[in-house]
Amino acid sequence: SVLEIYTSDSFPRFCFDAGVSLGNLGLKTENWNVAIEGYSSALNAVDKNREWTEDEGDRQAVQSAAIKIYENMIQASINANLYDKALETVERRKARNLVELFASANVFPKGADEELKSRLVSLKGKISAIRQLLSQSKSNTLRQSVVRIEDLLHSNSSGYEEYLSKQRKQLEECYQQLADIQAEYQKKDSSFFLTQKVTPISCKEIQLSLGAQTAILEWHIASDSFQVFIITKQDLDVVEFDKSSLTSLVNWCEKYQNALFNNIDGWKLSLSRELKVLSGILRLEWLLDHPLLKSCNSLIIIAHRYLNLVPMHALPISSSSEGTSNTDYVQSRFPFGLSYAPSCQFLQLIQKRNNRKFSQALTVVNPTKDLSYTALSVNAIRQKFKHQTL
Repeated sequence: SVLEIYTSDSFPRFCFDAGVSLGNLGLKTENWNVAIEGYSSALNAVDKNREWTEDEGDRQAVQSAAIKIYENMIQASINANLYDKALETVERRKARNLVELFASANVFPKGADEELKSRLVSLKGKISAIRQLLSQSKSNTLRQSVVRIEDLLHSNSSGYEEYLSKQRKQLEECYQQLADIQAEYQKKDSSFFLTQKVTPISCKEIQLSLGAQTAILEWHIASDSFQVFIITKQDLDVVEFDKSSLTSLVNWCEKYQNALFNNIDGWKLSLSRELKVLSGILRLEWLLDHPLLKSCNSLIIIAHRYLNLVPMHALPISSSSEGTSNTDYVQSRFPFGLSYAPSCQFLQLIQKRNNRKFSQALTVVNPTKDLSYTALSVNAIRQKFKHQTL
């Protein structure tokens, strides 16, 4: 087999091409096991390419180029009734950069004191910020932003390249400081590394992280369909939506965004009605009556793509009592709370992280005077902190 020669560890580029070819063949002939085998090898190669790539923008580009492969792998797994593998692939696609940054942020050598930990967190944060900035340096957006600042301060726009040069130099200095720390502590602990490879989360791990009465609704939007995974501690199911449903969803989201940014008054008037339309497209009433959710009193929503812009907890649903029909909302079905997460793996990292006792808060209230209810929200949050600065 070609894939036995061109492995993801040794020849990721060739492994990717061979895996995609095999996966496409399996998909075309409806041999789902062959499709899964091919696409699995291709996605392993994607992970290896990302691991070997330093630039943040290039890492994102590697994964973006493989979006269709993720989608095909998910669909082949669903067709083979391997819902756990489909979910694991969804997780493999979502929020990867965020998960990796978060996982590496709190990697410290054994015996590190608080001063060293604080220094490492600061260095890693600075490196992440500069890498992200430099990855955007090829875009006109960054150039225009820097030019506008230069125009305001110095009445010239010649500082753009100089600005980038300073950032690159600062990045090199930060890397050198990290390398010095790593070299020093590896003498005491040879297993210590400042970055951490993140192993994709398994379906079993996701379920083990849930309480007995907590469920997850995880959405995945592909190019010609979308799905929602219903996850509880004991069970897993997937609900598929066809291309016509996806078209309705895309049209609704485009209309919603256009009204939100270009016709705010009309958006306010039509919001209630439009949210009912979205609730129908997503079949929320039917979903919330799913047998797996019957005994659940708390819900975690993991949205995807443009659904992240929508207040999913506030979508209306019908409720009936004593022969009358009333409008209810998603969050009211879950008395122990409804929350959001970027991905199951990120949620797991948060749960494993040691809880920190924060005693100070810096809050900013409505600086542009156009954010309704900000003062109410900030005042509620401030009560949780001993020391407050407004």
